[in-house]
Amino acid sequence: MKPPFLTSLSREKFIESLPSGPKGLDEKTVLDYFDPVIQQIDKFAEGRFFWFIADAIKVKTLSAGGSMKEMVGKDPLEVIGKPPDWLFEATFPPDLGMIFSFSQYFEKYLSQVPHDDRVKIHGTIYMRLKDLKKDQYWVKAHYLDFILNEKGRICYLLTMVSDISHLKKDEVPMITIINFDKKENLVFKSLNDNNDQGELIALPNISARETDVLDLLAGGNSSKQIADMLNISKKTVDNHRQNLLKKTGRKNTGELISYALLNGFI
Repeated sequence: MKPPFLTSLSREKFIESLPSGPKGLDEKTVLDYFDPVIQQIDKFAEGRFFWFIADAIKVKTLSAGGSMKEMVGKDPLEVIGKPPDWLFEATFPPDLGMIFSFSQYFEKYLSQVPHDDRVKIHGTIYMRLKDLKKDQYWVKAHYLDFILNEKGRICYLLTMVSDISHLKKDEVPMITIINFDKKENLVFKSLNDNNDQGELIALPNISARETDVLDLLAGGNSSKQIADMLNISKKTVDNHRQNLLKKTGRKNTGELISYALLNGFI
């Protein structure tokens, strides 16, 4: 059975849907929780990127970093303690309503997964931002980690936003939700006629190490460079690449990266 249709959501409805009630955790506790991930965040960057921690209870930004000034015209210190309007304003306007809808759907999907299995769920939104000249460019907003309440609602979220304009051209906004436990990928695309239907795609069994190689290939690294970065041999990297081509049915690295991007592996 096909998943439900997704339609555009207004900012007001999105804000209303955020969790409320308890005051939440101490900010230091939240920042300490995410710190180990942030310390590793640039390891597999595909290009320029920024990151931020969102407090969904108080609707504000707890922390931020990376190339934010270059990508959205805001210094990280400017957005800390502020509502997420800085990100909404930087989003290409036609995409904004679907971004709200995608975010809301990801949380609903996550809440239906057993607690211990939620670490196996990866969500990525593909969307457009505006640069300082107001020109649009493609990014992927990857949900790196999150803290949920007892009802499965996302209260704190660490997101990495990467510039993928060198990889993605002339597409439509979408969200991919990978369930590594079930080996499946749920893809929702936003179409101009609002006929936004999800498609359930069976995924090849790609290992964590193969995903590391994919990330680094997408970043334009050679097999020798990847071998040095992962502390493995060049032959091992080439074997991983050949296995990835076979598993995905792609003919070359370019097709492999496009497939990985479309299906949320990178």
